[in-house]
Amino acid sequence: MSLRLFSFAALLICLALYLPVITLLAPFWELELVSSWAMLVKATEFVPALAGTLVSTLGSLIVALGLSYLLMGSLIFTSGYQRFARQLPLLLAVPHLAFAVGIYLLLSPKGWLERILAPLDIGIWVQDSYGLSLAVALGIKESWFLCWMIWAQLQQSTLADQFLVAQTQGYQRAQIIRQILVPQILPKLRWPLLAVAAYSLSSVEMAWVLGPTHPPTLAVLAWSWLLDPMQEQRELGMVMTLFLMLLLLALALLIWQLPILLRAKAPSGRRRLGRLTIGRPARRSLLVLHLILALLILLWSFTHSWFYPALLPGRWSLNAWQSLSFEPLLTTLSLGFTSALVAIVLVLLVLETGIKQTGWILLPLFLPVLPLVVGQYQFILALDMSPSWVAVLLAHLLWVIPYVYLVLKPAYIALPQEQLLTARTLGLNRAELFTRLKLPLLLRPICAAFALGFSVSLAQYLPTIFIGAGRVETLTTETLSRFAGGDKRLLGAQTLALLAVALIAYSLAQRLPQMVYANRRSMH
Repeated sequence: MSLRLFSFAALLICLALYLPVITLLAPFWELELVSSWAMLVKATEFVPALAGTLVSTLGSLIVALGLSYLLMGSLIFTSGYQRFARQLPLLLAVPHLAFAVGIYLLLSPKGWLERILAPLDIGIWVQDSYGLSLAVALGIKESWFLCWMIWAQLQQSTLADQFLVAQTQGYQRAQIIRQILVPQILPKLRWPLLAVAAYSLSSVEMAWVLGPTHPPTLAVLAWSWLLDPMQEQRELGMVMTLFLMLLLLALALLIWQLPILLRAKAPSGRRRLGRLTIGRPARRSLLVLHLILALLILLWSFTHSWFYPALLPGRWSLNAWQSLSFEPLLTTLSLGFTSALVAIVLVLLVLETGIKQTGWILLPLFLPVLPLVVGQYQFILALDMSPSWVAVLLAHLLWVIPYVYLVLKPAYIALPQEQLLTARTLGLNRAELFTRLKLPLLLRPICAAFALGFSVSLAQYLPTIFIGAGRVETLTTETLSRFAGGDKRLLGAQTLALLAVALIAYSLAQRLPQMVYANRRSMH
């Protein structure tokens, strides 16, 4: 078969995997919507759960956008800008669940921060009824994604020249960012902000660890109803997933109006004093926070006893590690490796078709996870597949493919056309051009896509537990099980294993191009 046939076969496979997106509303056709909506509104948990969800979702958007503005605004076009850009993939590789567990160990009652502030008698807590701790944690974690998106936009624009011209005319950095860069970048951040809103709105694992509990957020509440043995409760869960989609639509309308609401006045020629200096201390503080969270997870994983208000464990032990099962690790590695590799092959082949309109691949990023998982479940039932490793792999691909596409599409477009044309004139056919020239040039983006795809597969909880029916155990599902068990020592060991696997995959992806092209410095 020729490369073109393989490419169109990959396109058909992607379309088949995306059927749950196309048929998203199909599971709701059988519901009696009027009576189900009435039952949902009358549910005692609905209004407080809605309030907590709105606070955590809107709060995470505000925190993420504010932090990305401060960080990128203070670092852009400085000596530390590229260094920070190189740190972003590492920060993105940290699983959301591992970050949430670290925050929990830091801020929970009798946690490490309360131990430090014990003489001041200041209570620290997570899982507040308003969802504020969840909003801050989500905002910090998603700010790295927005910084990455801003960096990608800056690579493809002439904003650097505009920034330099404005500086030479005497404008301060804060004024340049506010009046020149933000008005041009913010409209291009609509889709990334929608992706942040979709994740924050439907996050179950982070909401389970840090969110309100009585009642929980709408996503956790819908999830618990969907798992209920009573048919009436399952129908409520289905209606709740539909409500989540409507809520995301309302947030999308708000996000699309955001550039208009935050529109800055055009530069009047008046130079204003003011320096954007808070960004660098904020960046250092956030990096230190990540190190502290990793240290806390490490300490708890080797703890035998750690009594309040001691700042360090009293006794050490390996008991927590000895209680861990090896099978979830193998399942996680096999799912992550296979899904990332398959996604890279499919995306590259789809790009090889030459079809320009491939943006539909990103659709799963802009939809709540829970309705998509319900759609996947219906799709798996239609195929008469039993809960298995293969079914979970197919479920993971729906989220791995879009992130791999985000990395590979810009790199593929940026391939040097002169070299490709020269190779064609030397007689290379389409397949040889792809294997002998494009793939070597794309090695670094492919490795970055693999690390990101592996991390995305690693983080999948709802598709794993729902499609796998609890029979496919991964490090993520085991970590949440340990959290429910309440033993911080077991939780620390399981979370550290989750974090270590993600960071090792990232490290290997970073080093592979250096090893392959050790004698070709320009390819590094």
